[in-house]
Amino acid sequence: MCFPGRSWLVTAEDMRGVEVLSDEQPFDLRREGGPEAEESYIRWNIAELDKCPALRGRTFDLIISWVTWIWVSDPLGALELVFDRFLAPDGILIIGGMQLLTHQNSGPCKDQRWLFSLRDMLVEQVGHQIETFADASLSVLTWWVQRKPLQPETTHLLGLGRFMGYDLDHPFEEDSQKAIYEIAAKGALLGPLAATYDGGTGGAYPLPPAPAEGARPIPSARLRKNDAALDDASRRKMPADLDEYRRLEDSDLSTLLARWIAT
Repeated sequence: MCFPGRSWLVTAEDMRGVEVLSDEQPFDLRREGGPEAEESYIRWNIAELDKCPALRGRTFDLIISWVTWIWVSDPLGALELVFDRFLAPDGILIIGGMQLLTHQNSGPCKDQRWLFSLRDMLVEQVGHQIETFADASLSVLTWWVQRKPLQPETTHLLGLGRFMGYDLDHPFEEDSQKAIYEIAAKGALLGPLAATYDGGTGGAYPLPPAPAEGARPIPSARLRKNDAALDDASRRKMPADLDEYRRLEDSDLSTLLARWIAT
């Protein structure tokens, strides 16, 4: 990974403590894992996972994607497909790099308010169990953590089409080639929820409405300012520097998931 003015050292160890990735040579799964490694993974287009013969009829208790969703052309369509088809009842889905784009000129921070309002609608009105928070380093990207209900009779599909669709006039953002979404009813359903989040002035659709009085910052997992670790009290005092605020307890995925599993 390279950024202007920065250098990154990328290494990784497997569960044995053996280094399997370094900057010196590309990672070779066959070399590190042996012949059986060939059957341990599948290469397939995420948007068409339902057509993959090796996955037909299979579901999983845990699905994790750290960075892949950054590159997915239709991130919400892929989210719905994976949740509906491949996550088992009581399973947990963890996705990093989630982003929702609504208009060429809207801007990622304003669009993020639409994404968080979608989460709130699914939780408050539909009954899903979801946590979302901005990425600690790239705050315009979002972590999406969701648990599927245990009982089959209460396992409901996401049904995102009730709240948004595709912009048929401008289907893709030019630079990223990501899908551009239309918010249902020109924001009438999600608008009141989007207004509860701060983040820009807002305006007429396709922008989210102006933040309401007392609007809260977009929740974030950011725990540090430069090299200084921050506790809850110090983080609360400097929201302008941190951009967003979220309690340490809520930012700890292990605590969050343990609480979900306990219930």
